[in-house]
Amino acid sequence: SENNTTVEKTRIVGSVPVQRNYRTNIYGQLLTSTVDVNVVIEPDYNEPAHVADALQLAAAVGGEVTLTEDVTLAKHVTVTAGMILNLNGHSITVSGVDEDAFQVTGDGSLTINGEGDITATMDCVFAMDNAKVTINGGNYKAACEAVYARDNAKVAINGGYFKVEGTWNQTYTLNIKDTNRDTASIVVKGGTFYKFNPANNAAEGANTNFVADGYYANSLNDDYFVSTTAHVSDAATLASVLTSNHKDIEVVLTGDVDVDITTLGVPTGGSGEYKMGGADTESITIDLNGKKLNLTTTYWSAIGAVNSNALITIKNGSMTSTGNSANTWEAWDLRFSNCNYAFEDVAFEKAVALDNAGKTTTMKNITITDTHVEDTYGLWITAEGQTVTIEGAVIDMTPATDGRGIKIDNQYVGTEGKVTLNVKDVTFKTDEKAAILVKSTVGAEINASNLNIAEVAADDQFAVWVDEDAKAYADKVVVNGALYTIEGVPSSVVGSQSDLAAAIVDNATIVLENGTYTLPSEANGKTLTIRGTEDTKIDIASGLKAVNGADITFEGVTIQSAPDGLGYNKGFAHMKYATFNDCVINGTISLNFSCEFNRCTFNVEGNYYNVWTWGAGEATFNECTFNCDGKALLVYANVLDNGTTHQTVNINGCKFYDLDDANVEGKAAIEITNTYTPIRTYDVIITNTEVYNFSQTVPGAGDFNAAFGSVEEGNIGTDVWGNKCKLSNAYLNVEIDGVDVY
Repeated sequence: SENNTTVEKTRIVGSVPVQRNYRTNIYGQLLTSTVDVNVVIEPDYNEPAHVADALQLAAAVGGEVTLTEDVTLAKHVTVTAGMILNLNGHSITVSGVDEDAFQVTGDGSLTINGEGDITATMDCVFAMDNAKVTINGGNYKAACEAVYARDNAKVAINGGYFKVEGTWNQTYTLNIKDTNRDTASIVVKGGTFYKFNPANNAAEGANTNFVADGYYANSLNDDYFVSTTAHVSDAATLASVLTSNHKDIEVVLTGDVDVDITTLGVPTGGSGEYKMGGADTESITIDLNGKKLNLTTTYWSAIGAVNSNALITIKNGSMTSTGNSANTWEAWDLRFSNCNYAFEDVAFEKAVALDNAGKTTTMKNITITDTHVEDTYGLWITAEGQTVTIEGAVIDMTPATDGRGIKIDNQYVGTEGKVTLNVKDVTFKTDEKAAILVKSTVGAEINASNLNIAEVAADDQFAVWVDEDAKAYADKVVVNGALYTIEGVPSSVVGSQSDLAAAIVDNATIVLENGTYTLPSEANGKTLTIRGTEDTKIDIASGLKAVNGADITFEGVTIQSAPDGLGYNKGFAHMKYATFNDCVINGTISLNFSCEFNRCTFNVEGNYYNVWTWGAGEATFNECTFNCDGKALLVYANVLDNGTTHQTVNINGCKFYDLDDANVEGKAAIEITNTYTPIRTYDVIITNTEVYNFSQTVPGAGDFNAAFGSVEEGNIGTDVWGNKCKLSNAYLNVEIDGVDVY
């Protein structure tokens, strides 16, 4: 070391014999102090005497040795310093009578890496005094012990294959001197052992365990191999592993296992949840390995994890349950609770319930079937805010009596949460109800792709039903990629303009296939629900469409307008009321009636507003997104549908984005103006609203008109709202998050 900096130097020593007195015979004073020596035994130097002394050199002064040829020694190598041996695919054979391969003494340390053989006529590794040995690989063949430790020696085994041959038996493959069991140690975290169980060896006494906590000795034919994965075939071992407090628990079944669910943890608060792992457990993986896991359950019992943020993964086999005497679908045969789950390539032979509030579940390449008594749902999801993703599945409940598919339900639920269900490439076979049924006061979001519902006996058109008992909350159910309806409410699926007109006569709910439509005069005076997808377009680009006296709810469709320089006369006229749920509105829409927008997205480009509230006595926007180039919402009333001169606009939980700040400047997200007499009055109520890139309104000279009751001084607005005409408080009231700001 020079100036505390390591300097690597190379010295070539020619024709100098390596002798015991190496400190004076090789390079004089170079080795009078501590140095690291990297010894590579070259083939043309590979004579037994030379190799033995070269190994002893590194063993005595410390360094790394990499074999390039097989080596045969007459006697053991004595390690007194820090030595690293890379077997490099070669072998060391000790041929002397009753000789160890390596003796590690004093404060010496030995690390063995790589593949290769070490063969000895006594012990392969003999560690004594304060020695430290780490074995990461190699194939050890010993006549006595593969590894022997005494005094204060510490041995760590992370890999390798260990076999005792000759006169000794495998009982002593790993051995500690009897009188040093409290001071010496052998800790096993890997490796394979011939006819020797390092977790239960007779050399140190029955049930003596050399295996580190969190590691397991697994039997395979004549061998035991150690890893973090436990290979089990009996219920007691399975329960023991699954209830251990390790960060990561991994289990592989080597046979079918029937395990009593009550052995998998202790339920808390009478919940019936048997929670596996411990407080520190982050993941539990059960590889079924082509076998069957049967849970002997009790009424309402479930598995879970002590750490509710843990992930339980179950894969590659089948699951079932027995012992539940309830004989009703309400018992939920296989119930998974309180944490996150991943299921892959699993065949469920009983119905499944996901009762893991607020957590995530993924199910890939799974099947669910059941032969239960009656009215059984293949998959029950409690309405508690879970996210469930299913990709590649067959839910076949036809073996059951009146078998059903998936249900999202608020029964047995304390605090409801909105469930997100993603279903892709799923086939349903059922006797009753829809493929997916939703009963929740907070709704659900269902994203569907490639669903096969041809064998859903009750309905092969509508993949999703809103439960009849939850129809008052049907507007909170969002379905993308599939058709849905309300249980018990007649619906028609139509695909043309003429079919739309005909369907309106007979039905209150119309489901439009993808395409472009206009509202026909048959809608006049009707109360309708018109439902579709984003690719279902209702065209208003040509201007106002009279729909006299109609009360229409639009769900999931696109309202297609287009700014064309002809003003803001785009929309529906003379309508009684309109509700827009989860719709996309492209271009400008003018409101000629009171209406409500829920979770809608507004898109417009250029010098146009998304919305002009022109004729609405009241307009409400809940959780909507406005995308524009600087002009979003214009509160500006003319002839109002409530017969008064007062307009109320509610903006709740909305987001406003100016996507091109340079296009239109000086506009707030919500602009209030007036040019009509008598002057209209306005209540603008804003709550929990976010605004991005808008400017504070700065009225120009032409914006001020004293005849309209304007004031020259005072608050004219922020980037959220703008008092474009400086209306006085007599005409304008603005509240933001419960505070009267104007």
